[in-house]
Amino acid sequence: MLLLTACQSSPDPQAIASKAIPPLRPAKIDPAATASTATTAGLTPLPSPQQVITAQPVGRPDPFLPVQGVATGGAGGQPGLPPGFRFNGVIRTGGQAQALVQFGSESGSLRPGDVGGRSTNLLPPGWAVGGIDVARGRLILRASGQAIAVSLDGRG
Repeated sequence: MLLLTACQSSPDPQAIASKAIPPLRPAKIDPAATASTATTAGLTPLPSPQQVITAQPVGRPDPFLPVQGVATGGAGGQPGLPPGFRFNGVIRTGGQAQALVQFGSESGSLRPGDVGGRSTNLLPPGWAVGGIDVARGRLILRASGQAIAVSLDGRG
């Protein structure tokens, strides 16, 4: 029987890595040189963060004004809607569409299938929610066998 064994000491891997790879040092970038280099290379320089922020208007001039085109019922409102009814918007929460409305002195949200006088006080008795289209900002109400579409953009 022949038995051969070899012993060799191996160097520490961290010692090899620290000698082979020099440590990284952050580079200093001159913004003026970068802009002139980009322009001469045929590239358009990116706007500064401050230029981006000032170019985007935020909010509305008066956030307390009503949303334009919101349908309301009664005198001056969309014909066929109950008097005192106001459609303010739509949301999707928990995977379910809801319409934000006001009826008289009460406000809240309606869901498809809600029936006035039974499951909600946000509609008069005999009125029901036929559907809500969040993408188009529409609420479909049903009363006396008729469907009435109410839209945020005022088109119905």
